[in-house]
Amino acid sequence: MADLIGRKLCKALLWSICIIISYGCLGLLAHPQAAPLAFEVVSVKVNKPGQHRELSIQYLPGGRFSARAVPIPLLILEAYATPRLYPSDEFRKLDVSSVERDVYDIEGVAPKEAIPPGGSGKVRNEKMREMLRTLLADRFQLRAHHEMKEQSVYAIVVAKNGPKLSGAAECANKPSDFFDPGSCHSMADLVRFASRMAGLEQPIVDKTGLTGLYTMPAINWASIIIGLRGPDDPTKPPFDDILDKMGLKLETQKAVVDMLLVDHVEPPSMED
Repeated sequence: MADLIGRKLCKALLWSICIIISYGCLGLLAHPQAAPLAFEVVSVKVNKPGQHRELSIQYLPGGRFSARAVPIPLLILEAYATPRLYPSDEFRKLDVSSVERDVYDIEGVAPKEAIPPGGSGKVRNEKMREMLRTLLADRFQLRAHHEMKEQSVYAIVVAKNGPKLSGAAECANKPSDFFDPGSCHSMADLVRFASRMAGLEQPIVDKTGLTGLYTMPAINWASIIIGLRGPDDPTKPPFDDILDKMGLKLETQKAVVDMLLVDHVEPPSMED
C-alpha cells in the first residue's frame, strides 16, 4: 500500500512539473522579447579628410540625433553613457587602425512613438542612446560587456558653500551640446564630458547627489581639452578651476567602477 501511494505521489508531482513547464513556455510565446529600439531613418557617412568639420554630438527636438566628425570610440562612449572604454583581451588581437583613424557623420530619426510625448530631455536622450547602441551593433558590428572593479577615482562632490547651478524647468526640448551655452545637462553629462576631454589619470564619478538638469555657468569648456590648454600647474588639473565656478570640487576616493570592455568593432557598412 505504501509503495502504491508513493507511485501515485510521484505521478502527481510529474504532472505538476509538466503543467508548470507548459505554462512557462506559453508565457514565453505570449510575451516574446521586445526588439531593441532603433532609428527609423539613419544615415552613416565617412567624414572625408579636408572637410574640416568640427566635432559635435547633438540630441535635437523631434527625436533627431546628429553627429559630425565623430570617431568610433567616441560614438561607443556616447551610446553607453560611459566615461571611458577598456579593450578586452579579444579586442587587443584586432587591427584597429581604421577604427581609431576614421570619423563619421551620422543622422538618425527616432520613430514617432519611441519618444514619450512631453517627456524630459533626459528621457529623450536615454531612448536615443539605446537606438545608437542598436546602430553600432548593426552597422559597426560592436560587441561589448560590463565588468565591475574597485579602484581609485576622482569624485565630484559639492563644495563647502554649495552648488552654483541653475535648475532649468524648460530643459525638456532643448538641444544637448556642451558647447552651447543654452544647453541643459545632468551631473552624468558633466562626468562623461570631463572623463573624455580632461585627460585625468583616474576615472571620474559623481558623488554630488544632484539629480536634476542644470544650466551650466558661462565657462570656456575648451580650456580642459588636451592640446587646447595653456601651461598649467601639473599638480592641479584645470578641471578643478571649472568645478570651483560651479560650487563643486574633486576628491580622491575608492569606488567600484562599471568598466565597459569592448570585444569587437569594425568600420561600418555604408548603406543608408
